[in-house]
Amino acid sequence: MTNSRSGRPFGIDEDSTRRLLTQWLPSRRFERAPETIIDGSHDKPAHFNGEALKVLSWNVAKSNHDRRFTREFLGILEREKPDMVFLQEVRVDTETMRAVDLAGMHWSAAPNYKDMHLNAYSGLLTAARPAPISKRVVLTHDTEPLAGTPKVSLLTEYPLPGRPRKLLAINSHLINFVDLPSFGAQLGQLEAIAGRHRGPMILAGDFNTWNAPRVELLAETARRLGLKPVTFAPADRWLVKRFLLSAPLDNIFFRGLSEKANATRVLRRTTCSDHRPILTELAWDKEPT
Repeated sequence: MTNSRSGRPFGIDEDSTRRLLTQWLPSRRFERAPETIIDGSHDKPAHFNGEALKVLSWNVAKSNHDRRFTREFLGILEREKPDMVFLQEVRVDTETMRAVDLAGMHWSAAPNYKDMHLNAYSGLLTAARPAPISKRVVLTHDTEPLAGTPKVSLLTEYPLPGRPRKLLAINSHLINFVDLPSFGAQLGQLEAIAGRHRGPMILAGDFNTWNAPRVELLAETARRLGLKPVTFAPADRWLVKRFLLSAPLDNIFFRGLSEKANATRVLRRTTCSDHRPILTELAWDKEPT
């Protein structure tokens, strides 16, 4: 039975209808976020260690407001003490601007969409001991189907004490469910910016490299930028998130640094995301890139 004036079923008012639509209809639930950066900083001055850099990258699958995530993530921070953290699919509450507990680290978040049902942004978060000296967010021109939202990359630059050049950190979630030219276009956006940087560089994230052409496009871009991928032990390589028998979706690339022997690990004791964290330790090259 319906209300003859509104055409809606009796007992369902406009607010209820709006809530149902924003919960279940992707085109109403997800809204493209503005090209913006949300910062969480502190007054404690800090800088990178002069010898090595411990890097963590993890697609947390929007679980960062879950108690399991808090317990697992704080445990990782306490045990591993990373100098840099790259997170993908992070939820940032739009009212409190709260994301994750990163005491002693400066962080910057770049959303690619707003979830109207949860009243939260979703996107990338990069954290480091020193504060960044520059930040830039890059949204794709193309959008993923159904939700109609773009993908995002966050570029942050850090000073290196005693070195003339700076570290460029790129946190990226590459576009999915689109054709290869659209995938390549996002890599082209990043290469156009990163290609101008002359210092050390780290590129980390979820690259959605679930088929051979995507793997090759990413590898070609990395080669042109002088970036090398970290080396996984055979047992760890199969722990990295993948689609069926595809190549790993998550990875870390670097230049101007050297990977320490047997230093790259996939952390197994996590349950809050379908991706596992990647941890590596990189030593600074004696001469800057």
